Amino acid sequence: MNGQHVVVTGAAGAIGLAIARLFLTQGANVSLH
Repeated sequence: MNGQHVVVTGAAGAIGLAIARLFLTQGANVSLH
């Protein structure tokens, strides 16, 4: 995922936050909504 951009909707909830963190550990650029 290095260099890919991901938009995570529902990031205020536990599942959305966990998914955002997972993408970050994989090297993605993450935008939260």
